[in-house]
Amino acid sequence: MDANGLPASFTATGHALEALAFIAKDALLVVDDFVPTGGVDDRTLYGTAERLFRAAANHQGRGRANGHGMFVASRPPRALLLATGEQVPRGDSLRARLLILKLHAGDVDQEVLSKGQRAGQVGQFAAAMGAYLMWMATRYDELQNRLRERTNELRGIRYATCSGIHARIPTALASLQSAFEIWLDSPWKPVPSPTRTKRT
Repeated sequence: MDANGLPASFTATGHALEALAFIAKDALLVVDDFVPTGGVDDRTLYGTAERLFRAAANHQGRGRANGHGMFVASRPPRALLLATGEQVPRGDSLRARLLILKLHAGDVDQEVLSKGQRAGQVGQFAAAMGAYLMWMATRYDELQNRLRERTNELRGIRYATCSGIHARIPTALASLQSAFEIWLDSPWKPVPSPTRTKRT
């Protein structure tokens, strides 16, 4: 997965995206290019987005039966979804299940972005994530308890300080902040860029 090779897009069917989100357990899954055009295909596009986002937010897959009438276990999304698009899916209930970030021209520091892209290309982010996962694996239960307790604490603060927002939003913000705090507390160290040997 890189900027020129994202793993999924809204041109896929809802069934395919739901299956991919199930397979990509505990990983970031980028679903690219939600772009309604005003044509007849928009109804399918909106339906695909709603199916995927509701399944992820509700932790529910679509129940189904095979050709013999036997129940087939559902496959709820288990990935962390990140979607891109030029518009936001319709419906207050659906939008409440999303954390929506709108970016405008000039919001992204191009110099910082380029620096981050170079770090990713030489493997620094992959090395940092690998070190973080190894650290986390030795104390997984402890960190899960910490995550739950801190999320509940922050959610109460968000409820008290944020008015006029959907009841789901404080929980989403609290869980993201709690996870990021654990990441910042981990002892992983950035690794130097790998050297390249010149061959003659």
